[in-house]
Amino acid sequence: SQGYPDDYNPAIAYGKGDKVAVDGSRAYMCKRDDDAAFCNAGPRYAPGTGLYSDVAWVWLGSCVGTLAPTAAPTVDLEAPGCPEEYSSAAKYEGGDKVLVGGLVYVCKWDEYGAYCNAGPMFAPGGDNSDLGWIKMGSCRGSLAPVASPL
Repeated sequence: SQGYPDDYNPAIAYGKGDKVAVDGSRAYMCKRDDDAAFCNAGPRYAPGTGLYSDVAWVWLGSCVGTLAPTAAPTVDLEAPGCPEEYSSAAKYEGGDKVLVGGLVYVCKWDEYGAYCNAGPMFAPGGDNSDLGWIKMGSCRGSLAPVASPL
């Protein structure tokens, strides 16, 4: 399978959150707000190439190659455990990790990292969290043990 979304096709009607590739290497996502209507507004709004691309599309990054199966991950039993719980009162920078509902998120390093502090609509795990946060996976490093159901 490809390591990136399908190539952008102006004949396809894109909606909020749809992801596309441009030139097989740059990934974009149709915005998740009212500006998503511009994702289908013609070549001037085409992802990455249109004059008004940034009105409709969010650049997600570059992607090259294919995804191949990997070996099972190893677990570092000496790892320090889960990061701190997300707090809307805290200020986050690129690379900061937080925990929400047992899932770890990392604040993006690029210009989209500003979304990490953009309010509840952009909080990790929310509808627009992928603008500023990358979901890394679950964390069980510091969860308290629970009683057996038997």
